[in-house]
Formats: sequence, structure tokens, C-alpha cells
Amino acid sequence: MALSQLSSFIAANTTLIAVAAFLLVALIYMEFRAVRFGVKKLTAQDAVAVMNEVGTLTVDIRSEEKFKQGTIRGAKHYPVKGELPQDLLKQLKKRSTKRVIVVCQKGISAVKAADLIKKSGMEEVAVLEGGIDQWHKDAMPLVQA
Repeated sequence: MALSQLSSFIAANTTLIAVAAFLLVALIYMEFRAVRFGVKKLTAQDAVAVMNEVGTLTVDIRSEEKFKQGTIRGAKHYPVKGELPQDLLKQLKKRSTKRVIVVCQKGISAVKAADLIKKSGMEEVAVLEGGIDQWHKDAMPLVQA
């Protein structure tokens, strides 16, 4: 592709290029946030292995409506909006809870919730990478709440 063709392509597709650049920056930002908060991301297969261990609490932070449409077997619904619900804090303080997996729709808002959970004293906190959307794409089962 000649330089003149490239400049013509860029001129004709500025919106497309701007959107692609924005998405790239957003992706980099989200990855940086996860690293900064020290939150581990788990694939669906890795999450299942952790969920099968005794003492793992799976927390679904999505809206009540989304939760009722389908969730991961055994997940508890604790919608997180800025701060952790008191009933979740009580659950975290039980000695039987050793690790937490946080689940949201796309794996984005779970990072912030996981950070709040870590700050509450839990050491082993992870998020489901890609959220319920990726879980579904990986053909993993959902149950009606």
C-alpha cells in the first residue's frame, strides 16, 4: 500500500480509526487497573477449578434482573454500587470463606469490586475474565436464580 493510499484511507475512515484508537486505550487502561489493584483474572476453566475448592465464594455483582436471567451455579448475588453491601462484608468475615471470585457481565466492573473486597481483608480475590458474557461464549452452564 503506497503512502498516498494510506493517507487516503485514513482521511476516508477517520471515525473508524478514532473508535479503534479509543478501544485500544480503554483496553490498555482496564488491564493496567487490574494489575494496579493486584487482581487475578481467571478464565472460565480456571474459575471452575477454583470454585470447586472448599471455601470459595463466587460473587455475582450484576443487577437483580441480569442475575435472575442466569448465573453461575453456587454464585451469591451481591450487587456492588460504589461500596460493598453489609451482608457481603459479613460473609467475607466468616472463617470458612478463603477466596472470592467476582463476576460481572463483561469482566470490567468486577475489577473495582474485587479491589474493594481485597481492601476489606480478603487476600485471595480474582475476577472472571470476560464476565458472564465470556462464560456463555465458552459454553459454560448458567442456572436460573
